[in-house]
Amino acid sequence: FFFTHVFIHRFNPTQPLVGMRPTNRRGGPLFRMLHGKHHISSDVRASDTVRLTGVEETTDVVCSIMALRLLRAHPLSRCLYNIVITFLLVELHCGYDMPWSPQHVVPFGLIGGSRRHHAHHADGSKYYQKFFTYMDNAAGFTHRFVKKEQHEKPLVA
Repeated sequence: FFFTHVFIHRFNPTQPLVGMRPTNRRGGPLFRMLHGKHHISSDVRASDTVRLTGVEETTDVVCSIMALRLLRAHPLSRCLYNIVITFLLVELHCGYDMPWSPQHVVPFGLIGGSRRHHAHHADGSKYYQKFFTYMDNAAGFTHRFVKKEQHEKPLVA
């Protein structure tokens, strides 16, 4: 997910000299065709969880099914997986940063959470990983590009 998400956001074939640098929040034609529906608003809303193109929906579902089959997950494990993934997706897009949110409960900053995902929707040039932070940190798409006051603003007015 991470690599395709970065590619879709950053690649703009209409500007070959720009290459993989972010052009703007809206990206190029590939972004608008495959992922732009999810980024209609620069604010996050719980409904954005399911505001996906057919390609995105199919890819998400097929990847989940293939991973569970590859692991030969028990039917109860699959049920638990569906509940947890639904919770995490809605929590990312809810617009709230509560003290009991996963990013505050899981140690070492491993979970990105709603605040980082809000920054991703607002800017589009950072925080590409869906739930975790290790690949964003390794690739340099981290908070050092975000102004301090943006982290301190409340998500919901």
